[in-house]
Amino acid sequence: MRNWTKTAVTGGLAALLVACGGGGGGSSAPGAFSGKVIDGYIVGATVCLDLNSNTKCDAGEPSATTTAGGAYSFTYSGSVAGLHVIAEVPVGAIDEDLGAVTDAYSLFAPASAPSAVTPLTTLVSSEMMASGSSASEAESAVKTSLGISVDLLANNFKASGDTTVQDTAQKIVAAIAEAKKTLDNDSTVASEGLTPGQIIKQAVNQVKNDVLPGLISSDGSITKSVADIKTDASTNITGNLQNIVAKTKTGSGTVLSMKDAFSAGMVVVQKDSGNYLVGENTITPFSDLPVVEYMKMSFEGDAPTFAGTTQKVLLDSGWTDTIDTARHWLLVDGVWSRRVSQGAMTVADNCVKVQRTLIGIQDKYCLVRRDVTGKTLGSILPKLCENIVGCSATAELPAGSYVYDLTASAVDDQYDFYISETWGGYLTADYTETYNQDQTMTLAAFIAYTSDEQHRQFEGHACNTAFWFTEYDDSTKTGKVNWKRNESETGCDNPTLAGDTETTNFTVKTIGGVDIMVAETSRLYRTGTGNNPRQLLKAFAYVPADIADGRPLGGIRSGDVKLKKYSQRVEFNGDFRSSSQIMSKPVYKAIETALTLPAFPFSDETMSPSMLRRRR
Repeated sequence: MRNWTKTAVTGGLAALLVACGGGGGGSSAPGAFSGKVIDGYIVGATVCLDLNSNTKCDAGEPSATTTAGGAYSFTYSGSVAGLHVIAEVPVGAIDEDLGAVTDAYSLFAPASAPSAVTPLTTLVSSEMMASGSSASEAESAVKTSLGISVDLLANNFKASGDTTVQDTAQKIVAAIAEAKKTLDNDSTVASEGLTPGQIIKQAVNQVKNDVLPGLISSDGSITKSVADIKTDASTNITGNLQNIVAKTKTGSGTVLSMKDAFSAGMVVVQKDSGNYLVGENTITPFSDLPVVEYMKMSFEGDAPTFAGTTQKVLLDSGWTDTIDTARHWLLVDGVWSRRVSQGAMTVADNCVKVQRTLIGIQDKYCLVRRDVTGKTLGSILPKLCENIVGCSATAELPAGSYVYDLTASAVDDQYDFYISETWGGYLTADYTETYNQDQTMTLAAFIAYTSDEQHRQFEGHACNTAFWFTEYDDSTKTGKVNWKRNESETGCDNPTLAGDTETTNFTVKTIGGVDIMVAETSRLYRTGTGNNPRQLLKAFAYVPADIADGRPLGGIRSGDVKLKKYSQRVEFNGDFRSSSQIMSKPVYKAIETALTLPAFPFSDETMSPSMLRRRR
């Protein structure tokens, strides 16, 4: 059990829920299919309608081979709801811009938008396959999570002459082809019997979720070379092989009503750091220990009724309640409102919406469930018993064994600021012992002070990324910010800046009467240890002190920006070392048995709102 490592997502089950729409998306009208396969235009690709959804072209499926200009056409007389067009590009096919294809790959497009089959449409189809969302919902989610502003569906960037988008598309293809080749050549993948369709599906999924968020700039361009992108893709696949195999082995998921899932109960297992309470007043920190939470909900009546067991940490003395000391405020209509761990919840189609503050701001959460009944524990958790004497993962999972993928999306624009009770915020002038009492706390002073490398300040886990402002035009409220990696082993103390400097843009906006700087994050920041690779924007603002509301110090604070339809998926990938794992009670009980853990105190008793997550 001590081999579990820290999860990237914390804060209880509610914080892990995810957003997707219901249904598969796509037109149900039969007829002629025609379009173009584009990286450059591809000649010699096999294009088909994937009737059995195995992400490969099979005998008997409507198909055609692309000709000059990447053109294809075929007919089909049935429903195409939820289906996708697959373009298999073999070695020897001709890219009319780049020449003969040397590494095979496949591209996808929703059957509802078949006119252009491109690397951009491939990302949309991948999102649809993973989440069960419609084409329009998936396009919006991909654009928001990657920071791409151009249309992804039906975009013939060759015909329009958009060389920036074409360059990005060609680099996405290079990453997909390299990821596929790495999987094709791996002995573990071969021994586990992954099919060609499963391999290309996982190659695309890894590129979309793990490679591109650290590469794409705000305008959709990629400055990194093709060779470096291939290295990134290969490294990502190699480092996640066990997870990829495990995710594939759990099978395809189905969109499930959140109402039904909560009624059955869900368990979140992770390794985390946080706090627990000793006696009445002593807050004690813990680091990298197993944390489990069990939640059920009944949606009968006007509001859901919560049941289950609150989040607990496994100490040497047994399972102990965690205590939440985090302080987050969101700006709502010019008012600083404390974020609540579990606000009002309403059912929305297959999903639920949860209010994040008492006066507004909602997240939307949806779920995909995979049935692992009859599979062995080791097949879905391949690293569970690694280096643990006496651990056995050969047991077959009983009926009712499910694992879940959850994706969270923002219904409203969110500017979420974390407020430490002991740190006064970023400097606006040289530090003095009375800094928080006598310095000017404005964004203008913050920008002016942090104007060169000598006065750089820090963001990210353990201050791993330095930043400073190089330009600011007060008339347009726009400027530029430089980012550089801090390689000091002591983090904020004695920083050591090294490597390239990356420059991004920022804008100062007035939102509800409050000035907020919204800065594009750099690739350096997004790929730094402990940073969220999907966090494309950071916010900075002056947040005033309010002792009554738990903010003893005013100051310039940083926050996360989630614009409408921003989404983040927490996938079950079989590895506690990469993310939280969300499952049904039978799966957790099998883990408990394999690791000979103390029995988790499951309870189906109703919880009051104050019990959902204890606060200090």
